[in-house]
Amino acid sequence: MLVPFVDRSLRHRPFVVALSVLACALAARYASIGFGADGTEKYTVIGTFWCIAIGWAAAEARTWPQRCLVAAAAALGTWGYFPDEPARFAVVALGMICLLVPWSVHLPRILSRPLHLLAAASLWIYLTHWQVYPGLEAAGHPVAAVLASVAIGLLAHRAHRCLLDRIRRR
Repeated sequence: MLVPFVDRSLRHRPFVVALSVLACALAARYASIGFGADGTEKYTVIGTFWCIAIGWAAAEARTWPQRCLVAAAAALGTWGYFPDEPARFAVVALGMICLLVPWSVHLPRILSRPLHLLAAASLWIYLTHWQVYPGLEAAGHPVAAVLASVAIGLLAHRAHRCLLDRIRRR
């Protein structure tokens, strides 16, 4: 944002900038690992940056044509990401596409706070689950792996919030 041209572009056409970054991220992914991602190569920075870019583009999409463009990019981005798992491809692609629909879900008040916390901690859950999930799953405890991954992610989120609060107080 320090580059004046980029700053102006972001202010005047945020969706175009986000879509451009997404296009570059997908191009880099396909140039780097191709259409069929195997093993852990899909989890490299180049292999996953498109996920962040698609989230940004989805957040900037305001019209139905823009949402349709992001939906197409979601389908394209997940294509080949799970080469031997068509059901996983479908769940991830459809999940991304569903997030583009601007609907609201009314929940009982008792569920609202825990789900808000879970959503707020989702990045930390994702980032930390790699350290927790594989070992427990390999030991034959997939449910415990999920629960432990969520718990560790929630703790990491809380620690991050506490650290930010301390920094802000200074």
